[in-house]
Amino acid sequence: MILLWVDHSAEIFLMNMFNVFLVIFVLVCYILRDLPVFGWFWGWFKLIFLGIFITLVAGFFKKSIKDWWNDK
Repeated sequence: MILLWVDHSAEIFLMNMFNVFLVIFVLVCYILRDLPVFGWFWGWFKLIFLGIFITLVAGFFKKSIKDWWNDK
C-alpha cells in the first residue's frame, strides 16, 4: 500500500492565492489598459513578458547553434 502525503501548509495556500491574484491582476490590466494607471501596469507587464520571451528565444538559438556546431 502506498501512502501519499499532501502538504496543506499555509505557505503553499498563500503562494497559490498570490498566483491567482497575479493572473487576475494581469487580466484586469489588459482589459482596462486604456485607463492611465492600468495602462502603466500593462506596459510594465509587456516589458517583463518581452524580456522573458527574448531570454527563452536566445537560449533556444544558443542551444541550436551549439548542437549544429558539434554535429559539424
